[in-house]
Amino acid sequence: MDYRDRLDLTADEAITLEAFGHPLPKGFRGTSSEEGQMSSWLPGLKQPEKWEDKSETVGVRIMIKENIEVVRTRVLAVIRHRLANHGEAAALARELLSDTIAFLTEFSDFISSTFRTLKLAGFDKTSAWNLVSKLIHRVLAVDCFLKRGISFELLDAKEHKALAVSVLWGTFGTHQVLRGYQRHSIENHPSMASEYVRFLVAHTDATKVSVMEQKSKTLEAACKKSEGEVRKLEKEIENQKRSLSTANNKIDDLQKAVKKLQSN
Repeated sequence: MDYRDRLDLTADEAITLEAFGHPLPKGFRGTSSEEGQMSSWLPGLKQPEKWEDKSETVGVRIMIKENIEVVRTRVLAVIRHRLANHGEAAALARELLSDTIAFLTEFSDFISSTFRTLKLAGFDKTSAWNLVSKLIHRVLAVDCFLKRGISFELLDAKEHKALAVSVLWGTFGTHQVLRGYQRHSIENHPSMASEYVRFLVAHTDATKVSVMEQKSKTLEAACKKSEGEVRKLEKEIENQKRSLSTANNKIDDLQKAVKKLQSN
């Protein structure tokens, strides 16, 4: 309250300034002490259980799911109150609210389904969540915050009209980013593909690759050797067949000669 009073800010302006100053939203960035840590892409969600536990009853995703309609109702009430005499602005605000909730729902599903898919693909829990965290960070703290961040640098709490213009610019720019992700169903967005490639390159062990290549060459040499031995054996079998055929012919000739002698 003291901060708002000194800068002569309304409650809406104070909330906006607070939101625009953070790359990650609440729940993802954690507490103020966790937010400053550089050991995790999502300081508030260092483990997947904090996003959603195995029973799907506890976590940030569950909190979002259970409160999303409450948030919608409250924001609609604010829109009706603040913009009662501004029909076009109220309609735009309702559209942006609807788009935000739609993206949040789709993004929550993307996070959970991507984590499950990575685990089914053979990633251990830590690696899978590390990659998912990097994808979330790219969407929220890089692509979206790029728009808000530029706007935040231009915010002037003493010039309320300029403040409103900067906030609107940052909001519209952020929604353009969100719509771009939705057009690609999030997982097919080019930013996601680039993060996958970077993650795989960063976590590829060159020594293991070299060992695998050596094993592959050894196996290939063994296969070639086996092929040569098989061919040699096939030749021996073929020679044995010819020898057996010759022996059978000689036996037939001998039987014929014996029969001829007996008849005489």
